[in-house]
Amino acid sequence: YVRPAPWQQQNPYYIDPNNPQQTSVHPFPFLYDNLRSYQDYEDVFCPPSTRKNPNNRRECLFRPSQEDGTLAKRLDRFVQEYDGRNPYDV
Repeated sequence: YVRPAPWQQQNPYYIDPNNPQQTSVHPFPFLYDNLRSYQDYEDVFCPPSTRKNPNNRRECLFRPSQEDGTLAKRLDRFVQEYDGRNPYDV
């Protein structure tokens, strides 16, 4: 089961790059800082500099993450800030 990210239109917090005035703001926007596509997200845990062919994203499918702590820090911050009382759709 996959949840749509804010860069996908199915998400209620969809980030429209052509609309500077968003109608709904994600309650934890730091989770998606500088992530505007799946490729941006993938580059965090599988940077182009670590691939044999920087343009080949298939290498990322079958190897351990090369994540530098960015995603882990965001998750830690989310855990600290989320009170669990106000559910929201990620």
